[in-house]
Amino acid sequence: MMEVMKKKPDAKITILGSQHSAFSVAHMLLEGPYKLRRTFTYTKKKREKRCKRCRTCAHTERCECAVNCLCYSSPREVKSEQSKVEGVSKVTILFRDKIRVHYSSIALAEQDGYSDFDKRLDATKSGIVYPFTGLRTDAKQLWRRIKNGQEQRVQLVQAPSPQEAKKHTQDADVVVWACGYTGSPIPFFSVSPLAITQEREVLLKKLAPNSSFEVTSLCQCIDAEFRVPFSNLFGIGMGYSLRTNDAALNAEARLNLRADSVGVYFKQTGAKLLP
Repeated sequence: MMEVMKKKPDAKITILGSQHSAFSVAHMLLEGPYKLRRTFTYTKKKREKRCKRCRTCAHTERCECAVNCLCYSSPREVKSEQSKVEGVSKVTILFRDKIRVHYSSIALAEQDGYSDFDKRLDATKSGIVYPFTGLRTDAKQLWRRIKNGQEQRVQLVQAPSPQEAKKHTQDADVVVWACGYTGSPIPFFSVSPLAITQEREVLLKKLAPNSSFEVTSLCQCIDAEFRVPFSNLFGIGMGYSLRTNDAALNAEARLNLRADSVGVYFKQTGAKLLP
């Protein structure tokens, strides 16, 4: 993509998708590649008792305080001759249905002029709007700047069908697919305990072709041929479809939305796997 921008500064770039992946790509195009900055904080106490509120490298200075290790926070430049988009309306983000934005309460969403949600299906009982699927942080700030007209290099275009999307992709110099993830499991086989039949490769059931794998409420993978869950094969993570309307989650109630977060993996999903 950077090579295309270098050769053609006025390149038209179309991004398919409306969630964090799409806005992350747009953010990189607008601001240029980020410095690779590590922000780990070194908090382990050292043995020697000489400390003047140091901010030196923990590998060379040993003290009793909790220090910020400068080794881990040193930036590295990303080399690129053409690093960001200039001009107006060079980046188009295509979305099919709606752009989901996270708000900690319905009142804050309404105060911000955002109403593209159903209070019954898209908010939790405590009023959090799109707790798992909504845009947050930098992505949310970029969306707000685009909506307010402060960012004119990007336009948001609704394309509810492939035919509508094609109108914007066929003339684009670069098309970025940012429509989610699909699982890529290792192949495995099932063998009859009576050895009557030969081994067969097991295919996992998906929600739709080229989409995430379907799992039960206990995170069990499902045999695509016989449509029955495996008792000893589980799937968690971005390629597997723990639904937001699961009873263990305080999340959106819509059926086809997927719940992904580190907190979910450690808590609700962990409780399912290790009851």
